[in-house]
Amino acid sequence: MKGIIKGILFVPFALIFLIFAVSNRADVLVVLDPFGMVENWAQISVPLFLVIITAALLGVLAGGAGAWWANSKDRARARKCQREADMMRQELERLRRLSDEASAISMIK
Repeated sequence: MKGIIKGILFVPFALIFLIFAVSNRADVLVVLDPFGMVENWAQISVPLFLVIITAALLGVLAGGAGAWWANSKDRARARKCQREADMMRQELERLRRLSDEASAISMIK
């Protein structure tokens, strides 16, 4: 169900994004020198759709990195709980073996 909803939302947005990006093919000047100290040093002329797609990809990467960073405490807590659960399972198995051995010994006597 979740995948269907994601598909229903993703496909129209992706189509609109692609149509917008492809319809904007005019070259734009991208300047990487924020202070304008040196002319023609860090500028490049590229189609606008490349700027749009690059900005979107950078936004997705930044959002993913932010989500990963925000959930780091939860992942650490989950790893700790998993280790504790594994230790408890091992202890339970050890106690069951001891109980079985004790039952076997009491049946012999």
